Amino acid sequence: MIGLDTLAEGQGAGKLSSDSLSFLQNALSQTGNAPVLLALHHPPFACGIRFMDKIGLTNRQALRDVLTGFDGTLRIVCGHIHSMIVSDIAGHIAISAPSPASSFAYDLRLDAPVGYMAQGDGCLLHRWDKGFQSIRIAPAAGSGPFPF
Repeated sequence: MIGLDTLAEGQGAGKLSSDSLSFLQNALSQTGNAPVLLALHHPPFACGIRFMDKIGLTNRQALRDVLTGFDGTLRIVCGHIHSMIVSDIAGHIAISAPSPASSFAYDLRLDAPVGYMAQGDGCLLHRWDKGFQSIRIAPAAGSGPFPF
């Protein structure tokens, strides 16, 4: 597991420092055949929610450049956008997690309202079982189980 700090002090947007990118490149070169779970807060992809993309990861291409040369098993997990979105980054699956406390409307209009909703959507559990599995855990249990 590799965790990278994307905090840009005093800003909403995130950035990976050159030291973090070098650390990642070095760490990946030493993994051998071990699977890698790469965790960061700001997503390495645009989500389409304009006000969130404005405060997203500002140097996504620099991360993509490091990951392009890695052909091992890698799953990228992130947060920040409070929605589950699956994307591809340099041939690797990237997943943003929902939030158990709040969410943002997936509204792509230019004049979409800015703000969050007090609506949790759970969280993700990531596990390894001969391959990565990412499981959404709902914020509340429904009634049941019922026989089928």
